[in-house]
Amino acid sequence: MVATKLGFVDYGISHGMEVIDPTWSIILNIRNPYSRTVSWWILRNGTNDIPMDKKISFSDFVTNHNEFLDLNYDNNWHELGTLKRYNTKPTYLVRHENLFQDLLQIPFIRDNQIELSELLGMIQDGKKPWQTNYLEEYKKPYNSYYTQELADIVYQKRTEDFETWGYDKNSWKIIIE
Repeated sequence: MVATKLGFVDYGISHGMEVIDPTWSIILNIRNPYSRTVSWWILRNGTNDIPMDKKISFSDFVTNHNEFLDLNYDNNWHELGTLKRYNTKPTYLVRHENLFQDLLQIPFIRDNQIELSELLGMIQDGKKPWQTNYLEEYKKPYNSYYTQELADIVYQKRTEDFETWGYDKNSWKIIIE
């Protein structure tokens, strides 16, 4: 949304990471792995686009092999794998839980606040335009999906994400989204 509003080319990579030119600045959106796991499950399970017979519980999603927790390093949806493959680091980190403030640290966004005022205003107000097709039943605090057992599984499978991005092992207890 922001990129196309400012006239940048949209390569259609909305959740993955692709290094098209290693000399370009890398803006990486990161998220608490517990939050990201719930979000991935909702994307796979909690929209009107998914038939009822294809939906699974969050517990089943975490405890069984799935497309998020078991990503290989060579998959462009695994940002740490992509960074290592290209031997690079992000220029800017945008944390989901600090979205508005982190976006304003990026010069081309800070310098174009007037053009982006509607989008930035929505983000600052806590509106989530990317969740328009989420079913109401999935709009609850993300910590309510977890038990200690499920949190331990997510931590074990995504330990490097926790360590690299500085997220606490017990943060599942307080995540809202």
